[in-house]
Amino acid sequence: MDNNRITLVIEGLESDQGHVRLDYFLKALRKLYSSLSKLDSKEAGGKRASDFVVVGLSHNSPATVELEARRMKDRPDVRALVFNRFNRTVSSIQRGIIPDDVDYNILEDLREIAAPVGHGVATTVVSVGGEHVDLTESFAKKIEVALSEVEYCHGSVEGRLEQINVHAGANVFTVYPEFGAASITCHFPRDLTEDAISAVNRYVSVYGNMKYRKNAIFPHHIDVEHLEIFPDEELLPSFDDLRGIAPAIGNETPSEELIKELRHGWQ
Repeated sequence: MDNNRITLVIEGLESDQGHVRLDYFLKALRKLYSSLSKLDSKEAGGKRASDFVVVGLSHNSPATVELEARRMKDRPDVRALVFNRFNRTVSSIQRGIIPDDVDYNILEDLREIAAPVGHGVATTVVSVGGEHVDLTESFAKKIEVALSEVEYCHGSVEGRLEQINVHAGANVFTVYPEFGAASITCHFPRDLTEDAISAVNRYVSVYGNMKYRKNAIFPHHIDVEHLEIFPDEELLPSFDDLRGIAPAIGNETPSEELIKELRHGWQ
């Protein structure tokens, strides 16, 4: 059973008598859960297969939380794959190697766990199956370097627009494509604010300057230049609606002759 468990240990600063501040504790736990959930979905083919439950919790310095992965009913058992992938990823980063197949969203989660070390918390350690990895300030900087390596290309993506934020000029929304990247963060200019708000929960095409992480196949960010909102599917005409819409087309010329003329026009 221990093979399906992961432990997070956080020690507070000496100035806080070793106690961990709540915001750091909650953020670390949330980001750990986020990274495990992403790995779980990936190993299970895109849909979560495991629940993560708290089976150990201690305030004794250092603060310790133990999570156990439990297989969901009628889902594949990917727990060993998830924890093996997690271990390989953090161990590689610790050695200064960023795996080519790593999900950059997971890198961001791990960076956020490690970032407070040295100024917000004293130490942060994750343990899986007897393997212990210190998520140090150096660990966070190695990820930061990897995340800063980006390439740019103009293009477009299609997907559902959700999670818009226009507070204080943030002007960001998230697009969830049906294929490719799980999600893409999009920053739009002020003159597209009304279009972006009206597009929430709609299927859209977003065109702009796309950012790619090193070796990534799909973009993770777009600086939006144009936004097209597709009509809702239920508003689109059916084939029955189109029947007889242009009765005079072809002037009663047989369809075979019309097709031949069109083909000649392509030459």
